Amino acid sequence: MSQFYNPELNSTVTGPLAHHILNVRRIEKGEVIKFFDGRGRVVFAKLKEFSKKPLIVQFEFLEERKIKKADFEVYLYMAVIKPDAMRDAVDKTTQIGVTRIIPIRTQRSFRGRISSERLKKIVISACEQSERAFVPPLDETQDFLIAIKDCIKRDFKVYFLERGSSPLFIKKGERKVAFFVGPEGGWSECEIETARESKVVFASISKNSLRSQTAAVCAVSIFMNTQGG
Repeated sequence: MSQFYNPELNSTVTGPLAHHILNVRRIEKGEVIKFFDGRGRVVFAKLKEFSKKPLIVQFEFLEERKIKKADFEVYLYMAVIKPDAMRDAVDKTTQIGVTRIIPIRTQRSFRGRISSERLKKIVISACEQSERAFVPPLDETQDFLIAIKDCIKRDFKVYFLERGSSPLFIKKGERKVAFFVGPEGGWSECEIETARESKVVFASISKNSLRSQTAAVCAVSIFMNTQGG
């Protein structure tokens, strides 16, 4: 069943959402879809009436559900990489189940402009695709040193992904984890030393050299498998 982000859960929709429903997804009169507000509320709605000039779609609400928030948290501290790769990492990890994404600036990060608004739209689209009821926050980009200090203050098990380390292993029952994923050029020696001083867990995904977005997707997937999700 198609799901659409409707933060106010309005029964009458216009603008880009109406266009997406009618002209992109081609939802027909009488068809039932789901709206979600990104905060756990989901409404089943039947397309009742529509007009194309002006573009207005009217829905009949059939049922509302309140989805319980997951009892785990998985944070992704993702080094800023090239836009296409960054979008791919955000899209895939959101679909899998990441609960917060924090882009970080590292010494070898991509230095061009990354559109946070574009990334937020990708997060919402990924939630629609995967039928998630909660939209994971996408934080503003943080400096690596600030990010790792902030993460250590939280009651999280912190995994620092670095090739050549012991294979990533997450015990069943762990509920709060954070992954630090480096840029394509890898972590600098200074960043590695900072991580060691912070007493995080060094771990690797594969003996092969992975792209950053691949490592991020694999790490979140491994965690989700321990949750049965």
